[in-house]
Amino acid sequence: MILQPVPALLPGVSLQTSPAANPLNSGTSADSAGSTFEGIYQAAMNVLNETNRYQKEADRIQLDFAAGKTDNILSVMLAQEKAYNSLNFTVQATNKIIESYREIMRMQV
Repeated sequence: MILQPVPALLPGVSLQTSPAANPLNSGTSADSAGSTFEGIYQAAMNVLNETNRYQKEADRIQLDFAAGKTDNILSVMLAQEKAYNSLNFTVQATNKIIESYREIMRMQV
């Protein structure tokens, strides 16, 4: 059986580690830690912006349908489902991040 790697959920964030990016490495600099956080932050902001864009697009298409500008119910339903799925993913990811943070805070040092 051949195992294939799972693609990253957040584009722009690499799961590959290098010796410079390893926080346990004694040669770690503040710059590499900052750039790793910056990459994660930018990826998270991209996901939030994309979710917002899907919501706005779904609202616009729904208003166009209600105003009679379009009669394509399929595009309305697809836009609503895309927005719903994107929002659901974002909420679940946020909940996982909060749960992870709480777990870290419960750890005894």
